[in-house]
Order: sequence, then structure tokens, then C-alpha cells
Amino acid sequence: MKPERLFDQIYGPGLAYSGYAPPGASRWLPSDQAYMLAITGNQIVVAGEMPILCAEGTVSAAGLDLLREAGFGLPDHLLTFRHAQDYPAQLDALVGSGLRIVVQHVHPPGMLPAEACWLAPPLLSWLNDKGNLAGLVPPTHVPKRIVFGPFEPGRRLPDVSFPCLLKAACLESTGGGVLDICICRDRQDMERAIEALRDSERVVAEEWLPARRFLCLNYAVGMDAGTSYLGGAEIVSDPDGRYLGNWLGEDVKISVESEALGRTVAERGASLGFRGCLCVDVAELPDGALRAFDLNFRVCGSTVSLLAFNAVRRVSGARVAKYRSWSRDGDFSDLVASARMALRSGFFMPLSSFDPQPHGIGGAARITGLVLGDDRAEVARHAAVLESMGWR
Repeated sequence: MKPERLFDQIYGPGLAYSGYAPPGASRWLPSDQAYMLAITGNQIVVAGEMPILCAEGTVSAAGLDLLREAGFGLPDHLLTFRHAQDYPAQLDALVGSGLRIVVQHVHPPGMLPAEACWLAPPLLSWLNDKGNLAGLVPPTHVPKRIVFGPFEPGRRLPDVSFPCLLKAACLESTGGGVLDICICRDRQDMERAIEALRDSERVVAEEWLPARRFLCLNYAVGMDAGTSYLGGAEIVSDPDGRYLGNWLGEDVKISVESEALGRTVAERGASLGFRGCLCVDVAELPDGALRAFDLNFRVCGSTVSLLAFNAVRRVSGARVAKYRSWSRDGDFSDLVASARMALRSGFFMPLSSFDPQPHGIGGAARITGLVLGDDRAEVARHAAVLESMGWR
């Protein structure tokens, strides 16, 4: 089983990939150390021959055997680290071998100099700064928003309608909606949000979008600056806006207008020098209007599942899938055994796994993958089977 597009085809030769956010890279990413290590292995199944630097717990023998049984080809060059202190040495080894590094998050310059980066760090920071969205999205598709700051004691709060969102707008990486986005339902919520975001260089106050659905539209910008559409998925989130995964498949139909909006953003990023994978989050409003409310000029949660899904669908026959991350208490081998049972039963396709044991940290074992079915109701039934085995 081979995905139609792989990283070595998208990015080209002479590069290695790292999805790790080292300590000091950002104040706005999740603080869960196990989670931040686990996501470094999320791209293994679509890497092709591109070298990947990831946490050791993502490439356990049992976890890789599970991916091979699922039918994925795995890269020959998997470099690993156990602790944050080990990570710079592995970076140095890659750079010393003549490779440049594709990163998800801008690294401190003392750890990874700009000349060793695939993209100029200031460009990657600017493109992902939420305060710059209006410079990349056509005006008719920009949500109502006010960018303000830095905040000073006694400064008058912006005049906005509730509910609304406050978002950190800064040159550091943000993601997941955990620390960088606050939902404000009233003035008291806004005051708490201002306090939570007080260290951000700027803050965006953005209208609440009563969308009928939210979409992740994925694109690739090649070395020649040409853009290609990788597919679209529907976002799943909790009431507080935290990302929980995606729906994919035949019932996630993306309009021509939505795809064109995302492509415009991708082309504008390409004109500034961006190369690689990106995701444009779009809200479809009840009247059919479109708003691009978040831009991620990096690999996103939906990217790998979209790259893999067509191959998965050919093998499994599934019409619909739900991508998400799961955790399970207990021994990692028990998680792998239950995942193998679900794989052989034909309703689960693993995409990555994480064993915390090599890192000497607490926390549950983790796995990401696609729950498969003919429709969303069947997917929900299959997900319930996984939950009955202790997955959560």
C-alpha cells in the first residue's frame, strides 16, 4: 500500500524532516511532554525516502511491525532521540552530512542555524503568525477581526460582539487551540483571556463563525513553486475549540469555491518563498459564504491521513474514515495487540504509535489512525469497540 504522494516527492532531495518542537521553541504549544514526543512520528508512513528525525518511542519494533502489517512502506533513515538534550546532537549529525532540515517549528538559532533550514525561519514565523492572516487571504473571505497589542495595564478592551475568539498572534509556533485560543462568551471571559494571552506580542479578537462545518484544506508547494491540492477533511473539535481529529471520505465533499480559496492562500505563500505542505482552515457559513480562519504553513493533523486515505480506501473498501489520536493506560504491547486485532478485523488503519517507556516518562501509550466504515454511524460503532478495549 503506497500513498499517492510522499514527502520525498513533495520536498525533494537533500532534506531531512523533524516535527519536534524543542524546549524554548514556543510558549503556546501543549505542555504535555509525552504528546509532543509522540507527534514527531506522525509522518513516518508518508515520508518515502526522506530521512525523519523522531522520538525513539515512535519507532518501537512492535509499532513499526504494526505499520508494516498494515501495508505501509517505511523510510530506511529513521534517526531517533530519547530526550530533549539528545536532540541537538542528532540535528548536528544531519546537518553535518550535508542535509538541510524541514522543521514544523522554528528552532532557537543556537540549535539550528538559519543556513541549515529548508525555509528561512523569519518566513516560517511570519506565515504562521495569526495576526498576518489578512495579508494572505482575499478580503471577502477574512473573518471580522481586530489585531491589537501589546497589552498595557488599564488599556481599554476592544469593542467586540460576543461570543468571539481571542488568539495569540506572535512569531512563535501555536497549535491545537489549547493555550493560544480563548473562547469569550462575555466581557468577563475576555478579561480572563487577556490575562492568559498577556505575553503574546499581539492578540487577535475574531468573530465567532456559526459555521455548518469547518474544513482542513491541504496543499503542497513544490520546489518549482507550483501548488497542488492534497484533499480536504472536516474538522472535529470539542466545545472549547480543541482539535480532536477529522472526518474523511465520500461524504466530505469540498466545493470548487472552497478549494480555490485555499489554493489562493497557498499561491500567495509560494510567492513569498514557502515550499512544502500547508493547511488552510475554512468555515462554510449557512448562507454559503466562506471564511478562512486559520493558516498553518506546515504539516497538520489532517495531512498524513489525507495523503494515505486513497490507498487505505483501495485496500479496505471503506467509504468514510475518522482520523484521531488515542491513548490507553497499561503496557504498550497491549495497545499494539488491540490495534492489530482491529486492523485484522478491517475497521482500523494505524498511522503511528508511541511507547513512552524508552523516554523514562509517565503517561499513556498512544496511537493514531483511521477508524473505517461505510458511513459515519458504522465508524461510530467501530470506535465504540476500540473504547471498550480501553482506548480513549
